Amino acid sequence: MNTKSLRLAAAGLTGALALTIGMTAGSAGASVTRVGSLARQKAVCTLKVDQRVDALGGLQARIDATGHLTADQKAPIDASIAQSIALLNTVYRQAIAQASTKAALNTACQSVYIDLRIFVVYLPQEIYTGDLDALGNFGVKLQTAVDTERADGTDTTADQALLDDATAKMADAQAKIASVSPASYNADPAGTKATWDAVRGDVFGAFGDEMHVRSDLMAANVAI
Repeated sequence: MNTKSLRLAAAGLTGALALTIGMTAGSAGASVTRVGSLARQKAVCTLKVDQRVDALGGLQARIDATGHLTADQKAPIDASIAQSIALLNTVYRQAIAQASTKAALNTACQSVYIDLRIFVVYLPQEIYTGDLDALGNFGVKLQTAVDTERADGTDTTADQALLDDATAKMADAQAKIASVSPASYNADPAGTKATWDAVRGDVFGAFGDEMHVRSDLMAANVAI
């Protein structure tokens, strides 16, 4: 994870700065707007923030509850999620609440989508990163078992090839995950979708490889 989370946080902070500047400019040239209309739009925009905070909190709960990740693997994911929630609750929520013109409110609302891209960039990154960490942990156990079989004189060529293929798929997925950012999605949404499809294929392919090896080991009564 690490570097991509830092890039996403930087993108959020950059967007937050632009958002604050935009609010100031919008307020300076404010025109009279009906209070009721502005209040209704603020409620809708605030709901969008709530939805993203809830989704992030739900992912954090899943990460904390899983037994497939180590504490060291959970820690940076938790920290990144907490930082994103803090950005949404402070800068973005406050920008919506403080907007006094329709133009400023439109900017604040649009920034919730454009700056962070929680649903189409951030959540997939964190979910797939966790998946890869879990697959890597299981792969280590499988490799140990295969090495033990090999030392006992068993031909492990096929299983080793599967583990090597899983490792290659995971490395490919990790590189693709790191290539995605809110800016890349904003520039090419279809390209980002294709990247996520490819990552999903790598993850499921690696999972299939490992399950095949697991079945072979279980059939040979080898402890994993």
